[in-house]
Amino acid sequence: MTALRRDTADWLEARRAYITSTDLPVILGLSPYKAEADLAAEKMGAAAVEEPDPKRARAMRLGKALEDVIRDEDEAEHGIRLRKVRRFIVHPTIEWAATSLDFERVGERCIVEAKTSRSKRWDEGLPQDVEAQCRWQMGSAGYPRAHVALLKGGSELECFDLEHEPDTFAGLVEIAADFRARLAAGGPFAESADSLKR
Repeated sequence: MTALRRDTADWLEARRAYITSTDLPVILGLSPYKAEADLAAEKMGAAAVEEPDPKRARAMRLGKALEDVIRDEDEAEHGIRLRKVRRFIVHPTIEWAATSLDFERVGERCIVEAKTSRSKRWDEGLPQDVEAQCRWQMGSAGYPRAHVALLKGGSELECFDLEHEPDTFAGLVEIAADFRARLAAGGPFAESADSLKR
């Protein structure tokens, strides 16, 4: 674990050097927000400066602001206190695998990931991109369980629980290592219509 505190300029800069839990869905082609080529450009420091999408920026601000509301509701629902996690966690032996967590359960080794959404993509259960994010968090931080607390539609709390699967994490490490090798070689990277336009 490093002493970097979450949401600081140093934390944002350090994330470029690591494969983090938010990178995994992009590398797997599961992210609804960006393509692998966009992530590669960010990691290489060559991402184009563009106007942020105002709706996406607002959604991110609101999601951040609602984390404490989700924490309070999850505590009320399950009777287990949550603690904010402010440290940047690096895997003990895979020096490029890292993560930042929202919360952890007090007295348990369980990650709690806070989400908010009005999207229909949650109607079928836990989306694959969120599952990939949580599996990377568990593997990188050494937690045996993850709990996703979703504030759905602004008023409904829906929860999902995952157990760490070492073989699945090993597969994700292999895929991430391939991305890092391609990053060192300068490509190729998967594109989307939007990334090609950029």
